[in-house]
Amino acid sequence: MNELVWAVICGFLIVLGTLGAVLPFLPGLPLALGALILFAIITKSIPVWGIVVFGVLILLTIIVDVIAPAIAAKGRKASKLGVMGALIGGILGIFVLGPIGILLGPFVGAFIGEMMNAATTDHALKVAIASMFGLVIGSAFKLIVGVSMFIYFLVEVIR
Repeated sequence: MNELVWAVICGFLIVLGTLGAVLPFLPGLPLALGALILFAIITKSIPVWGIVVFGVLILLTIIVDVIAPAIAAKGRKASKLGVMGALIGGILGIFVLGPIGILLGPFVGAFIGEMMNAATTDHALKVAIASMFGLVIGSAFKLIVGVSMFIYFLVEVIR
């Protein structure tokens, strides 16, 4: 296949991966990185440092995804149980509830953790909402990384 065909296929996969950064039913940024690596191998037009930078950024998005809800909950004066609940809920939510668990896990975990700490329902709800805000921040970061990768890809294709 010629380079243009590969550019279209890989570009599509990068866009799909970027959308997957915010839509839980689609594959995410690892797919986009895989497409960038595939294009780099086939065309030899993308330097290794570009792939390494995006690989590191994607690892950071994974870390932010896990800890951002807990940090946001802590900012709302969550107890240790509330913070742990947001962390555990974020991890378990994916496995127990599937894609919707990504959204509900930190919220439910923070709420249950705060209620176990004998907090009022109002306080527990505020902490749970804060954990959802952390999730939104993590998703925004993933979206920025994905869009940056697509722009980088376009620049390298045009070059």
